[in-house]
Amino acid sequence: MYTLNTVEDAFAFLTQPDMQDVPASEISLQGELAKFETVITGEKYHATIPAALARGLWEFQEEMYRAAAFALYGEDNIRRLTDEQKRSFELVFSVSEGSSDIWSSLGEFFKKLGEGFTTMDSKHKGPTLVAIALIIALGWGGTHVVDTWAKAKEAEVEASTKIKEKEIDAARDRDREQARTEQFELIGSIAKQNAAVGRFDKATEEGARSIVKGASDADHIRVGRVTFDRAEIIEVNQRAVRDRAEAKIVTDEFYVVRIEFRHTDTTRVWLASSNYDEFPALILSDDLPTAEVDKIIEAARARQSIKLEVSLTYIRNQIRAAQVLSLKGTATDGKIFVEPKRFDQSEPRATPLNEG
Repeated sequence: MYTLNTVEDAFAFLTQPDMQDVPASEISLQGELAKFETVITGEKYHATIPAALARGLWEFQEEMYRAAAFALYGEDNIRRLTDEQKRSFELVFSVSEGSSDIWSSLGEFFKKLGEGFTTMDSKHKGPTLVAIALIIALGWGGTHVVDTWAKAKEAEVEASTKIKEKEIDAARDRDREQARTEQFELIGSIAKQNAAVGRFDKATEEGARSIVKGASDADHIRVGRVTFDRAEIIEVNQRAVRDRAEAKIVTDEFYVVRIEFRHTDTTRVWLASSNYDEFPALILSDDLPTAEVDKIIEAARARQSIKLEVSLTYIRNQIRAAQVLSLKGTATDGKIFVEPKRFDQSEPRATPLNEG
């Protein structure tokens, strides 16, 4: 059994090649890795949770539900979670005296998530679980609440971790600090290459934004290790007012990276092209004739591109929903698709293309 207690433990685990095949069942997450914490200071925040903040915490909870559903089932649909899973993934917040120091134990959360991974036909389940715990403990997605702050916020989180470690080990040398910098760069790399980890990264971003919006009158907020001062809190809330969903229809040569036959009237595909990173999209049988759906499936099997008209819904320049509207080319039009190398294969398994 591998027992990990600190952020340092998590980084050390992820950077060791011989840890890549450790199963999730052999990892015990404890200490700061099994805890989510947010600290809020201000006139109204003395061991209290005002109604607006309570809503923000609930929205954070819903993001955790969606991320867990995505990790286990390949779609961020809360309804896919059983009642037992919802209870295990529920964040029970406690409030400490003084400022509103709000925290939740995640021991059961990670235990249940790790158990769910055992049904996945993929490798590197242990590192996936550790990376998710690391992202939640740091509140890493919060560094991207405002894109223009991202690098500065990432540096703040890295610096705060170094300071904490120096208090423990004053003999740390420059080589060690350079290694720590490389470890923090590893977080973004993993989140981009592993769909499950990336979804939790997005969950902590949206969750942090909800908490900052819920405590709009606070003087200072810390989510994980990401901090927001009064000026930044005001900026986040002003941006929230301007954020609106934007829809547009695009036509492009897409590769069908994965496909999932969900119901008799719905098919879910993951599309990518030279202009768009991989994203999920729905195909509704009422909108597309069976013959066209078959051609899309044929393109996926042949690993060839196919020209599609797709409706995209954006929020903050991120694709939040997509639907295939029509077929603009045939399965024989496209070039052969070579799937890029990933950090691991921990993404939930879709239905094989020769089934359904």
